[in-house]
Amino acid sequence: MKMIYSIWCSAEITLQTLKVWLLGFIILISTTSFTGATDLDIATDLSPERVYVTTDRDFYISGESILFNVYLFPADESPERTSRFVYLMFRSSYGSIERFTLKVNEKKQASGVIYVPDTLSSGAYEIIAFTNYMRNWGEDIFFTKELLVANRFDNKLEVFEFEPEEFSQVTDSNGVVIQESLWDNEISAINPVRITSPEIAGRRQKVSVSIENNDTNEKNLKTLDLNVSVFPVRFNQHQNHTYTQRLEKPLQYTGKFPMEDQQVLLTGKLADKQSGKPVPGARVLMNTPDTVITLAYSITKENGEFSFFLLPYYYNRDIYLSVDPSSWSGDFNIIINDRFELSQKFRAPEKVKLRISPEEIKRYQDIIRVQKIYQLDNFKPGKDQYVDKGVRPLLYSKPKFSVLPSLYVELDDFREIARELISPLSVRRSQGNYSARMFCTRSSAFLQGSPVFFVDGIITWDLNPLITLGSEHIREVQVHNMSWVFGNMLFPGIVGIFTYSEEYRSIGLNRNKAHYYFDSYKTHPVFTPPVYESGPQKDQNSPDVRLLIYWNNDVQLDYGGKAEVKFYTGDLPGNYLISVSGLDQDGEFFREKQLITIH
Repeated sequence: MKMIYSIWCSAEITLQTLKVWLLGFIILISTTSFTGATDLDIATDLSPERVYVTTDRDFYISGESILFNVYLFPADESPERTSRFVYLMFRSSYGSIERFTLKVNEKKQASGVIYVPDTLSSGAYEIIAFTNYMRNWGEDIFFTKELLVANRFDNKLEVFEFEPEEFSQVTDSNGVVIQESLWDNEISAINPVRITSPEIAGRRQKVSVSIENNDTNEKNLKTLDLNVSVFPVRFNQHQNHTYTQRLEKPLQYTGKFPMEDQQVLLTGKLADKQSGKPVPGARVLMNTPDTVITLAYSITKENGEFSFFLLPYYYNRDIYLSVDPSSWSGDFNIIINDRFELSQKFRAPEKVKLRISPEEIKRYQDIIRVQKIYQLDNFKPGKDQYVDKGVRPLLYSKPKFSVLPSLYVELDDFREIARELISPLSVRRSQGNYSARMFCTRSSAFLQGSPVFFVDGIITWDLNPLITLGSEHIREVQVHNMSWVFGNMLFPGIVGIFTYSEEYRSIGLNRNKAHYYFDSYKTHPVFTPPVYESGPQKDQNSPDVRLLIYWNNDVQLDYGGKAEVKFYTGDLPGNYLISVSGLDQDGEFFREKQLITIH
């Protein structure tokens, strides 16, 4: 966010200075204001973006991890432009369990890991995913998918209804006769890929799987990214999901929620605390604790709404919002919009039907217990994602001068520090309250009004709580003893106080402010199954009781329309599914499966 500022000390403003100030103000409005789609002509025939989420499987035991991959497909009328951020939540009937703000890559994909806590009850849960832009069409178009969880300490499993299966014999693509119940819920009629794999594999054996473009498919899939997962066939429970398909008749487009194609938007509403009515024309300020002073602001609209572009500088930081008292002096409430507060709640069924026996679930529960005992999670820490913090919205680049109290005799409070070490700052006490004014050396006169104070980057005009800060608390005091224009704000002096241990909390500067934390770019662990390249590794003492044999969410077909993946089996015998899924070039989801038996 660009800010234009100028300075002066004298009481008289020259015409040339006024012209410069007005020019800066015009540039500020043109580069930093955000009006939102409600101020533009709204087209009602626009189509939404589409989000799809694949998971490594459908059924989990508590203590495992859900691996997911997100696909974002653009709206029909603007294929070159999409959002950069997808919001994903794993939730129960009682609310959110885990939330993610995901930044998609150049392929319009993002991936991550959700840990399934041991405290989760057995039953159905849901993944829901959407973009801010999709909110213009309502929550009905959000992607949802049910997942099933069995608590590993649940011996009764009363939430599940175990149904006997009716089988019919079918032949897979390798000619192996299998049971039809293992293969239902195909989404696409003609799968664009064909899988070739061994029918049978031994334990800890290397398996090579070939994936190629289906000859009967007319679509070119050479640049397609695929998800490949290998897991016990009984974990394929075919749960309900919804996907935003192309609409024959476009839904009503509200235009309230802009596309976040550059930065995340922080939005909210300012209301009068007593009446609850919106406050228009007020200046909402945004600060974050730091060793420098930053500032951004937004002017509220007629309905009290405000918005900020969150520059990368604000990622993974505490953000505090307050109101400039010169624009609104009454009591106020700042309501920050939470994208994850959805009106449509997930309603889990009281009973969940499973095509698996209780004995099989208990076997898998025992396997997870063994994994916990031997700490066999097959995950390694992911690499920290470097985020370029870019431009910081500094209030000033360099103060007029600064003071380090540690270089002087220890002083008990800030009033003594001001009197002894900061000659331009005059602090007075009247009827129990403290006030301050700033002397400008250029004009040889006191500036009109009270200077603004920042403690560890948090703004305040109230000097009273700062008085208790002495030399033992304050590391540095920065002084800007001049009138300072920041956008359309005028400060008659600035005092920046930086403490040793975030004293802004102890003196309560964060209590009358709305708090927000943008938790971006979580570092997800990476699934790393064992590799048995040599004999000694095959004979190692640690058991290999993986339920998830393989997961790769970034398999690409080469120019010949082919790809090959290799993995090693574990120690658990049984039937496993090789699942290959993805989106074709038209944004249509497909999934192809192949059976492999480990003995």
